[in-house]
Amino acid sequence: MYWINENNNSDNVTSIGAAAFAGCIGLTSITIPNRVENIEFNTFKNCSGLRSIRVTNSITNIESGAFYGCNGLKDVYYEGDEAEWKKDIHQYME
Repeated sequence: MYWINENNNSDNVTSIGAAAFAGCIGLTSITIPNRVENIEFNTFKNCSGLRSIRVTNSITNIESGAFYGCNGLKDVYYEGDEAEWKKDIHQYME
């Protein structure tokens, strides 16, 4: 599992870069912290071992292909409400 937290300066992280974790097949679970607003193009592309992700309601943009090839992704936990999910997130997870 990988998470960005106070031990690695996550207070300054507002975006996860393009292809930052692409092809990390050993990545099984991700927690996206508060303050992260953007998940860039192909960030988690082909992370075939990824099974679950926790997304906060601070996310306002998920770019194309962010989760492409994450065929093992089974659980998405969203900390916002249903209206936010429908508006901002679910279109990128289908």
